[in-house]
Amino acid sequence: MEIEDQKTEQVAPTASLESTKPLEDAITTATTASAPSIDDLIIAATIEDHQAVLEAIAEEKSAIVQDTYIGKLAKVLGVAKPAISKQMKQVAAFTPTGDEADMDEDLPLKAVFPGLVDLVKDEAGKVRYLVKDDGGLRLENTWVDDDGTVYEPPGTRYIKFPIPNAERVISQYKDTDDTKLYEDLLAFFKRFSYLEDDVWPIIVLSVLLSYMQDHPDVRYIPVIYFYAVAERGKSRTAKTMLATSYRGLHLVDIRPANVIRFAQHFNATIFFDVTDLWKSAEKGEGAQDILLGRFEKGTQVVRVLNPDKGPIADQEYFDVFGSTIVATNEPANITFESRCLSISMPNKPGRYENLTPAMGLPFRDSLTAFRARMMDKQLPYVEPIPGISGRLWDISEPLFQLAQMIAPVAFEQMKRVLLEMSGQKIEDKKDTIEGQLIAAIAKIARFDGNLPTEIPVEEIRTQLNLGKPVQYQVSPQKVGKRIQSLSIKTKAVNGRSRAIITIQELNRLKEQYGLLAPVLSEDPLPLATTDEELHETGISEGRESVESEADDTGFPTENDAAEQSVLKLVESGSEFLATTEEERHKQYLDLISGEGAAKITEAIDTEPPKKRLLIKWAKPKQ
Repeated sequence: MEIEDQKTEQVAPTASLESTKPLEDAITTATTASAPSIDDLIIAATIEDHQAVLEAIAEEKSAIVQDTYIGKLAKVLGVAKPAISKQMKQVAAFTPTGDEADMDEDLPLKAVFPGLVDLVKDEAGKVRYLVKDDGGLRLENTWVDDDGTVYEPPGTRYIKFPIPNAERVISQYKDTDDTKLYEDLLAFFKRFSYLEDDVWPIIVLSVLLSYMQDHPDVRYIPVIYFYAVAERGKSRTAKTMLATSYRGLHLVDIRPANVIRFAQHFNATIFFDVTDLWKSAEKGEGAQDILLGRFEKGTQVVRVLNPDKGPIADQEYFDVFGSTIVATNEPANITFESRCLSISMPNKPGRYENLTPAMGLPFRDSLTAFRARMMDKQLPYVEPIPGISGRLWDISEPLFQLAQMIAPVAFEQMKRVLLEMSGQKIEDKKDTIEGQLIAAIAKIARFDGNLPTEIPVEEIRTQLNLGKPVQYQVSPQKVGKRIQSLSIKTKAVNGRSRAIITIQELNRLKEQYGLLAPVLSEDPLPLATTDEELHETGISEGRESVESEADDTGFPTENDAAEQSVLKLVESGSEFLATTEEERHKQYLDLISGEGAAKITEAIDTEPPKKRLLIKWAKPKQ
């Protein structure tokens, strides 16, 4: 007891400022008496031993209180206050505060695991796990893996996106009005930039989809791709998305190591804000594989991390799937663009609000609650939309599924926009070398019914290069490789290559590259099956104009009898009324496969009033 009294007296507030007792004596006092105040530590500080004082000051939340203590410490040490302030900044950078002060340094960190709703802040500001199980939502400090490893959430030092508030998320979990959430987001977005009304649903539903990227029904997420000249609102719109998206991060360069970690460890939504996306991706070790894989779940990239371990063991694979936003001034790689929904920014200057990250925080709480509700719900089945196919359908299907659940009006708006995108993509494919190659084959191919035909590759090359300057002509080697890339069979005859193709295969390729499509009529078509009735409808003249127009574009001409048996009107045969999207799509697929010929027009019933598509059908003439 004597010793305790003696030590307490040494650090009493009335002690002389000239006291030279070492600082460790003051700290030792805390173990035998009461914890010393910062004033006590300052009094006992020396030039050689003052680090603990700085750490104690750094834990103070008030900048004014910190400044006062720094002034006192400068007087005790007899040094200039700016010198103390400079050292204080260095100490503060490495001093755990808030939730980090309670972290167990021996536990590994984890931010992604099954059943995790999100990382959230509790009422004390500590980062915790919000987990969903059969009992509902609960907060956890740790999580135990299947192998028994105990993890804890990363502290705020490691998290560079706004963290939802646990109390508000839990309170909104039972709010099932997701239509209102969609409408509120739509109104919020329109405050900061301008887009056409039909385009906004893609933006808003993409934000909602970012909270569902680990949902079992979601296999693809489209890259939202803003491409335009400077000052069109690309970054404004993208930043609004980021302020509300799941774990949004804003990157102004592409560093593969960082992107991989953000994807692997956080499932982050990443906004790449770069002038030339693809040029940036090609720098250094390259990030092209990461960008190309972001849209599809299960895609992994490989990196050599430990060469000293030898073959196989030196490699490591990383998941890169996640929501992605891109704003760029230069066009990207065409392969990358096929994974994107390209948003054209209108030239609509005006006065819009300036976004601050805090504005999106209330929506993050609501959207995190939305994520929790959706974790055990199935997405509805959506009928494929004729005209939207292939990869474009893959990446847009989850948006249509969400629209069908929470915003039926948005479904039709998106449908119009994506049909337009699909048409533009097909038009673009016509001009590719593959599109030109298919048109050249169609021009010279001669078929005997459904039997395959053989065409010399050199003849195809001659047709492809017709009218092109010498410097732009395609070499025989390139033509051969492109033919193989289109899955067209080839064989060698007397040392010369020949392409082997059927009319069904050619029609399928022509449809995929915009060279064959059903003829649509705006006028009602009566159930005509005779030459006279067909002539009265005016269809024959329409057919002739289409055929004559085809001659100028490199399509098959009237001399191709087999081709014309598919394209021309059927003069007799059975009639079918396609009343559903599925029926129309099936019958159209039958058309391009060569199983029959069809003419699609619109027919309108008066009782009951509804619009249907009339399909006239017959076997092609042999």
